[in-house]
Amino acid sequence: MSSLELFTRNVRALLEKRSWRICDLADRTGISGAYLSQVLNGNKKNISDIGSCGFAGPESPGPGSIVKSTGAIESVCISEGNTFQALDLRYALKWYEQGLSCTEDRWQPRASLLVNIIGVLLQMKRTSAAEQYLEDLQDLVTQNETLSGVEHYRQRCAEMRGIICMQMHDWAGARGAFEQVIAQSQGKWAGHVGVAWHSLGLLNYYEDKCEESRNCFTSAEQCFLALGLERQLEALYVDLAKVALRQGCFEEAEELLTRAEKCPHEQPWILLLRACVEKCRGHTTKALALARAAIDGFRSRDFENELACAALWLSKVLTENGELLDARFSRTGPSASIARSDGMSSTCTT
Repeated sequence: MSSLELFTRNVRALLEKRSWRICDLADRTGISGAYLSQVLNGNKKNISDIGSCGFAGPESPGPGSIVKSTGAIESVCISEGNTFQALDLRYALKWYEQGLSCTEDRWQPRASLLVNIIGVLLQMKRTSAAEQYLEDLQDLVTQNETLSGVEHYRQRCAEMRGIICMQMHDWAGARGAFEQVIAQSQGKWAGHVGVAWHSLGLLNYYEDKCEESRNCFTSAEQCFLALGLERQLEALYVDLAKVALRQGCFEEAEELLTRAEKCPHEQPWILLLRACVEKCRGHTTKALALARAAIDGFRSRDFENELACAALWLSKVLTENGELLDARFSRTGPSASIARSDGMSSTCTT
């Protein structure tokens, strides 16, 4: 069942249980009545457009007025947050935080919401904020360490600690955290185990260990396929395409990028990697157009490191093509200085 289907089911159940109309639920939760109507009527066409008004914000009547003991509001907020993860991370974060405000005395839904919040913050590259929420999750795990279900969240803590270490360029800390997750899994597939394998593959890629990287990515793929995690698979295929490019396997890279096309968050990387392929095939004009589109995509998402990587790659191609003025601008801008200081330019070596 998809996140949207789960959200729709929960809303219908809540309306029936309380004998509410849509406007009653909107008043009590801050969810836009127009958005609820669209979802319940199965109209998905304009969901991302009306999503911007789907969350009325902290000034609206709060979800606390819905019978907190039933956990209904947490279910609604988690389902809605999950839906928006594929559409707009900002609104996903708002929904999870709205749900968190209603879980003061219930550790498990609170832990679930914290995991979701940390995950979104990490996708947004807001590492410091993610680290603060991770401390809250670790405290919650410690306080409830004898209860059933805690082990899952202990492993999630290790997984997210590893991702934070990666974003802070603490490679040794990241590797240790991901290896801990895999060891604790005892061979059982789970989403966070797949993330650990995927992340180890990235670490090997950064160290130019392409075969080791492929092996880790293969383990991650097996995990994500077994669990039907499509979004994770799409992101994995983008990173596997980077390995294929580094090894000169252009057709394989193209095939992998095609399989990843549905993932909105990966679109700038898909464009940049396709630019690499076209450049290697001698199609410089097409490569430059793709690279500029990738830069626009990274800029619109505030992905500074990725933007810097793309800018340096574009500068290199422009220089080779004799367009020195444009190349100098790409090479000396603020994003380029970030790339040089972070060593990000090694990601685009093709």
